[in-house]
Amino acid sequence: MKIDFKKIIQLVFTYVPIFLAIYFFRHYDYSVLLGRILPCILFILSAAPIFLSQSKEG
Repeated sequence: MKIDFKKIIQLVFTYVPIFLAIYFFRHYDYSVLLGRILPCILFILSAAPIFLSQSKEG
């Protein structure tokens, strides 16, 4: 049975940020959100193509 990592990664990058956004909007004010969460999201988005290209080669 072959696991399609690309599909899993796409699902993770689609749903996890949405879930985190909902969670943090409820628990933190916007200054904390912009100061701490936004850099993490930008890092994840910048790292996503690297993960996808590695999964193609492997």
